Amino acid sequence: MTVCPSRLFYGLPCPGCGTTRATLQLLHGNLLAAVRLNPNCLLAVAFLLFYPLLLLLSLVRRRHYLAVLMAEGQRWMKSWIFWVLFGIIEGGIWWHNFLVL
Repeated sequence: MTVCPSRLFYGLPCPGCGTTRATLQLLHGNLLAAVRLNPNCLLAVAFLLFYPLLLLLSLVRRRHYLAVLMAEGQRWMKSWIFWVLFGIIEGGIWWHNFLVL
C-alpha cells in the first residue's frame, strides 16, 4: 500500500517515493539496493547520522553549532545556484523514480 499523495492521486512517483525503503536497505548495508530504490536515501542517512552528532557536540562544547548551520543554510538558500543544483538533483531523482518505480 502506498501513502504517497502524488502516487495515489496522479499515479506518478514523487522525488521522495522509495526513500523510506531505500533508507532501511542502506541501514542494513545494502548500498546498491538502496540507491536503486531512491538516491535520496543517502541524504536521509547523512542527516540521521549528522544531526545527533551536531547536537551532542553542541552540548559538550556549549556552543550553538545548529544555529550557525541554520544561518549558513538560510544564506545558501537565497542563492540562485542552490536552487539550480537542487532542481537538477531532485529532477534527476524524479526521473530515476519514473524509470524504476
